[in-house]
Amino acid sequence: MTKILVVIDPKEKTHSALERCKEISPEADLQLHVCMFVEAADASEMAQILKEKKAWLDEQVGPFLELGYDVTAQVKTFGRLYEAIIKVALEICADFIFKPMRQHSLVRRVVLTSTDWNLIRFCPYPLLLVNGRQVVHGKPIIAAVDLCSDDGNHEELNHIIMDQSLRVAEVLGSKVNCVNAWFVSSPVMASGDAAPYYSYVHSHKIDHINESHALCEKYNIPDDRIFVEEGSAEFIVNRKAREIDAGVVVIGTVARTGMSGFFIGNTAEAVLEGSSTDVMVVKQAGFECPLEL
Repeated sequence: MTKILVVIDPKEKTHSALERCKEISPEADLQLHVCMFVEAADASEMAQILKEKKAWLDEQVGPFLELGYDVTAQVKTFGRLYEAIIKVALEICADFIFKPMRQHSLVRRVVLTSTDWNLIRFCPYPLLLVNGRQVVHGKPIIAAVDLCSDDGNHEELNHIIMDQSLRVAEVLGSKVNCVNAWFVSSPVMASGDAAPYYSYVHSHKIDHINESHALCEKYNIPDDRIFVEEGSAEFIVNRKAREIDAGVVVIGTVARTGMSGFFIGNTAEAVLEGSSTDVMVVKQAGFECPLEL
C-alpha cells in the first residue's frame, strides 16, 4: 500500500495538496494520512484548540471518505514546521509527502529559509509541492536531469528521477519529457579567446545531447520528448514547463546544507521559486534525515 502524508494549510481555501489526491483513483492501493499542523499554545488552551481543529479537519476529509478513499486525519502541534512534517512522515512510514507550495519574494529568499526549502534539504521522502493549478491529469511530466557530471550522486539521481517520472506519468495518464539544462563555466567564458570558446561550447553541447539520448533510450523516451538547452536549470526547466504546459516537474537534489548550501544553493530550490507547475523533489535511495527529531 502506498502511504501519502497530505499537509493541510488551514488558511488555504482550496486545500490544493488534498485536492491533488483526487487525481489518483480511490480504487488504487492507497492510504491518505491528512495532517494539519498548529503552533503550540499554552497547555490550558491546547486541548480545546486541538478538539476544534480536529472537528474542522474531519469535515474536510469527509467527502474523500464518501468517494471511497482510505483516509485518516490528524492534528499536530509544531515548533518548527518542517521538523514536525518529517516526524509525522517517519511515524507513518510515508511513501510520499504532498504539501502546498509556498513561493517567496527575492528579499525573503535572501533573509529567510522557508519550510519548503528545509523539506527539500532534510526530508527523506519524495516530496510533491503542489502549485495549486486545478488539474494536472494528462498534462506532460518533466524529468529534469543533470548529465555530464563527474559526481556519482547525480548519475544515481538521474535514474531515480526517470523512475519516479514514469511512475507519476502512469498515475496521471501522462507522458514523460526529459529536460537537460547545461551552461558554460565562467573560466571558459572569461578566457577571451573566441575560437576555443566556441569549440568548447559545441563539444559540450554534443556531449549533453548524446548523454540525454542514451539515458532516455533506457526508458523508451522518444527523441521528440528530449530537450537539451543551454542556460541555468531553473530558467530552462521552468520555461520548458510553460511551453509544453507541464503538470509536474520531477527534479533531484543532493540536499546541500550548511555553508555549502548557503553559497552554492540547490537547483531544486531555485526551480521551485520560479515554477508554475507542481514540483516533485526526490533524493538518493540511501539518504538519511540528518535531523534529530
